[in-house]
Amino acid sequence: MCGIFGFVHHDPHRPAERRRVEAGLDALVHRGPDGTGVHIDGPVGLGHRRLSIIDIVGSEQPLTNEDGSVVVTYNGEIYNYQELRRELVTRGHRLRTAGDTEVLVHLYEDFGPDLVRKLRGMFAFAIWDRRKRRLVLARDRVGIKPLYYAETQKSFVFGSELDSLVQSGLIDRTWNQEAIDEYFSLGYILAPRTIFESIHHLPPAHVLVYEPDSGRIETNRYWQPPFEAKRLGNYEEAKEEFDALLQDAVRVRLMSEVPLGALLSGGLDSSTVVWQMVRAASGPVSTFSIGFDDEDYNELAYARAVAERFETNHHEMMVTPSAVEVLPTIVARHGEPFGDSSSIPTYYVAQMARKHVTVCLSGDGGDELLFGYNRYLKFRQDQRRYGHLPAAARHALARTRGLFHPDGPMHNFLRRLDEDIEGQYAYLTSNFTVEMRRRLFAGPDPIGGSRPGGNGSAGGGPTIRPDALEAFAQARGAGRSLDPVASAAAADFMRYLPGDILTKVDRMSMAHSLEARVPLLDHKVVEFAWSLPTEWKLKGNKTKRILRDLIEPHMPAEVLSHRKQGFSVPLARWFRTELKDMLADALHCDLYQKSGRFQGDYVLDLFWQHQSGRFDHRHRLWLLLVFALWDRHSDEVASKAFAEP
Repeated sequence: MCGIFGFVHHDPHRPAERRRVEAGLDALVHRGPDGTGVHIDGPVGLGHRRLSIIDIVGSEQPLTNEDGSVVVTYNGEIYNYQELRRELVTRGHRLRTAGDTEVLVHLYEDFGPDLVRKLRGMFAFAIWDRRKRRLVLARDRVGIKPLYYAETQKSFVFGSELDSLVQSGLIDRTWNQEAIDEYFSLGYILAPRTIFESIHHLPPAHVLVYEPDSGRIETNRYWQPPFEAKRLGNYEEAKEEFDALLQDAVRVRLMSEVPLGALLSGGLDSSTVVWQMVRAASGPVSTFSIGFDDEDYNELAYARAVAERFETNHHEMMVTPSAVEVLPTIVARHGEPFGDSSSIPTYYVAQMARKHVTVCLSGDGGDELLFGYNRYLKFRQDQRRYGHLPAAARHALARTRGLFHPDGPMHNFLRRLDEDIEGQYAYLTSNFTVEMRRRLFAGPDPIGGSRPGGNGSAGGGPTIRPDALEAFAQARGAGRSLDPVASAAAADFMRYLPGDILTKVDRMSMAHSLEARVPLLDHKVVEFAWSLPTEWKLKGNKTKRILRDLIEPHMPAEVLSHRKQGFSVPLARWFRTELKDMLADALHCDLYQKSGRFQGDYVLDLFWQHQSGRFDHRHRLWLLLVFALWDRHSDEVASKAFAEP
């Protein structure tokens, strides 16, 4: 696992500045502490920070083909690289290293940008083709590895994290108004948007080709999640096929020349991964779990039961989180506003695991693939109770919301009834609803220009969109036969999984130079899971049905029966105790009270509603706190930027 950075100046006579490449790499040291490399070719500068996993003494990057005409800088793991190496040798290629990186340059020689279709793994890479004078960027199918890019008047720049682009001194930092709206709705920013207008996040399963001579940028999707449930036949046979796919997905992810383990939360998904690791491994498996002193948020007993059942080399730690201390670091590692508070426990478990191993497998992805979130049950319940009502009746019920406080749950529930199916799910999963965002932002229209410091608008809030979940409609369009719950899961797979879950896991693991691998998101497993009918995944109140039935003979009973808790923290209590002062300071800052971007009185009203216990605004207050901390961090990064001549 690594960090990559690079740029191409539009002027072919302007040499790439080595120190500028190094400035971008300086922001990525945590992603690759084992080495650094820079490649300069006229106006092209490519850089790499290395975390050594495979071919530790070789495969230094950027890496070229034999004559140096094709060069790659790459982040990730290609799990079928041995098979690809054999194919390349058969076709006459000579490989001088033992790792997976070199297969990329030779596959590119044979297949061009279509090489991505042959890869099984997680990856983000950039290839510079000197002969054709083109840059190729690519990202893996489900978005495990990040890749950002920007085209400016003078250069095209890319990198693994936003801070590397900012620190290069090549980009403008004007805020993206739609991204701000999306952040306060969803809690994260969905690719291709980022917090900056000038920077884009390459979406999952996309290839970008940039030709500096013509200025042409072309992006293409090379893989589409197969959302149509087409599988017919025997459930037991499907369960056996699922088992075989999981075994293989875990097996290929055990390749490593450094110590390897598993992040074990005690939930079904991570427990399944540990079970499959034990089946595939030749020796004891190392597992890592953390617990909290608040039993409502503590799954340590379940993790311990799994570790005992499979006799793992188990490590656990009871954590008393000090959010005041770690939150600035967490915000910095994300590089843009990111509002999932489970970053805190993810940060701690990665920190503990890195003391023992360099690679860990995790169970992420199962909830989206196998309909595991409790909100799917809630969504289905709403559809059954109110979906059959005539639109006029639902509208009449919705109009009674005026009897309730606009920040309260009853008002939001009634407002949800007045929406079509996409709007209902949007309201169910929004932090700040449309009405709340209208009260949060100052001014109805985006205001151009730069605020002091050059970070964004001089005043006024972003345009409020009806909802920020276009992916829901896209998912239903891709799989028109999907029922409401499957549509919700498809939307989550397209936006929540890459935008939130995988972003959190990548940033918090790499904050400690720990590689995280996600076998449940092997594209073969993904394609199989989406072929299954809903009733094989959600039946009655039984979520993840096929997985539960598969693992039931092997798991402790309490792991199968306990209520899903999620990897969360007691925010509501923290905001009334240890985080109260930090939160109050953030909400009184100039950003919220003097910038003209936010309604300062409303921001403080949310704080006091929460303190009084009238409403639980934990998630909204968290978003506000994180945004204020990120604003400070962004200014600090900009102060280190390499000066543009």
